[in-house]
Amino acid sequence: MSWDASNVVKLERYHLGNWIAMNTWSLNHYQPADWVGKNNGNASYPTVFRVSCSPGKKVSIFEGNWFETGAPGTSDMATSVSSDNGTSAGKNFLVYMAPPGNEQNVLNPFTGQKFNQRISHIYLYAKKLSIVNVKDAYTNGNKINRTYTIQPERYADCFLTEQEWKSIYNGTGTIAGGPERPYLSVTSNEDISVMNSNFNDNWMMYFGSALPQNINQTSNSNKNNAVPGDTVVFKSNITFNGTTAIANPTIEVAVTSGAQVNSAKLVDVQNTDTLTGTISQNINKTKISFEGEPTLISGNQYFVETKLLVVPVNNQNTNINNTIVSVETMVTGMVGNDIQQSVISDGLTINNLISPDVTPPIINAPPGFTINPNAAACTATLNLGIPVTSDNVAVIYTTNNAPISFSLGVTTITWTAYDAAGNFATAIQTVNVIAPVMVSPVVSSLSICSGNSTTLNATASQGTLEWYTASSGGTLLYTGTNFQTPILNNSITYYVSNDINGCKSSRAPLPLIVKETPALPVVNQPTICSGNNTILNAVVPSGNVEWYSSSNQLIGTSPNFNTPTLSLTTTYFVKKHSKWVCRTYCNS
Repeated sequence: MSWDASNVVKLERYHLGNWIAMNTWSLNHYQPADWVGKNNGNASYPTVFRVSCSPGKKVSIFEGNWFETGAPGTSDMATSVSSDNGTSAGKNFLVYMAPPGNEQNVLNPFTGQKFNQRISHIYLYAKKLSIVNVKDAYTNGNKINRTYTIQPERYADCFLTEQEWKSIYNGTGTIAGGPERPYLSVTSNEDISVMNSNFNDNWMMYFGSALPQNINQTSNSNKNNAVPGDTVVFKSNITFNGTTAIANPTIEVAVTSGAQVNSAKLVDVQNTDTLTGTISQNINKTKISFEGEPTLISGNQYFVETKLLVVPVNNQNTNINNTIVSVETMVTGMVGNDIQQSVISDGLTINNLISPDVTPPIINAPPGFTINPNAAACTATLNLGIPVTSDNVAVIYTTNNAPISFSLGVTTITWTAYDAAGNFATAIQTVNVIAPVMVSPVVSSLSICSGNSTTLNATASQGTLEWYTASSGGTLLYTGTNFQTPILNNSITYYVSNDINGCKSSRAPLPLIVKETPALPVVNQPTICSGNNTILNAVVPSGNVEWYSSSNQLIGTSPNFNTPTLSLTTTYFVKKHSKWVCRTYCNS
């Protein structure tokens, strides 16, 4: 929708390096125009679009899907609306009212009652006491004309019912019904922000502040189109909407790839002061920052000047003809107690139809390194140095594929240098991280009887021993040289590794054999007369038998034991044992 009379508006889309014209309109004040894919061969273009209008004039744009081809109750949207000066805070707005959504169960917070119908909203947010007038744009208020008095830090809900919405949209709510489009004109005596929404159940949105914008920018350049080798100067003028100074300002410029920044400066015209920007570059863009900017005084004139050299490469590839280089200038600072920011973006079209330079640059990588790991780590970090480069025109930038940290062993790094024509050359640098001398733990296998616990031992001349039940992975059981096992009934293998400053050795296995404890022997318990002896017999299925006196002295080692002559009742003890590896015994 046009803000001005006799406004020529063009819509274009970007395709394979060119802007393709889609439509042109000549619009008068508050006159709308539409481009709807369904009405244009059901077209859908996965690209970016450009809208331009007559110099010095303004147009408001609303983009969405389904609104013009669907029906009330079938879409959800919400967005902050731009004012006539391009900011979220302003005094004049043109607001598109989307088809009302189903809000039968939505509570109106101002009345405490449900809407019980389809509704489309504009929410009006005030920083100060504001008088706001809302009118339908097409008839300038003949159908909708409302006035809201909004207290500071409060808002108002200007909503339309489905019947009211249709009344400002050809009476039918469709394009086919006539020339009307559902726009509302919003004017305020103070800066406000505006949000429109037709929510049914869920939505997300971009939102803007109602805070008045004290910082603005206007920009110009000596060229809108350029070829590689051209020098283009962009100038952004910083302006003030008030008398308050901008304290602690931060000024930055970002330039996308496709152009090389030769210089950037901040100029105070009144005091003839110049501050030179610091340029930093990566593969995607160049950033210019200004350190120590003074307070920007309202009434003084300031501008940021950025000088570019156009190059035929973009992100390591040759620029497609008509590639756009973006130059974005951002001014941030304190206005009173508020942080405010102004951002302005300019575009430069590159015409790349020239004979390219085909000679690659020369690059020599920094010398290689052989280093130890960092303390308490098994990796290393270091400064790789700077390669030495040269070219018959200019080297634009260099890159490398180095990791953030280097693992043990040799890592090969490839350095690449790119010149202004997109030619490149590579060089190799190596980093060798020496592993510490790993001392594997010394372990030996053991045997125990079932139902018992034991202490396992491992030794190493340095490092910390770690115990596991898996050869890799698993859960750490214990840290130290002596590990007390739980009660065991089955054989198991433990694993021990050595940790030296975060570098771990391979795990040494420690088998623990668990043998079944034999059953008690079956013995006869005879009764004899005093002065006699007898033969005691122990029955065991296998293994050996040992006989002991009451004083625990070994007195026999066969199943049958011939007692001496006895005059008193006497108790003997018999034990069965099984003999196996390393002369270890399990006793009943």
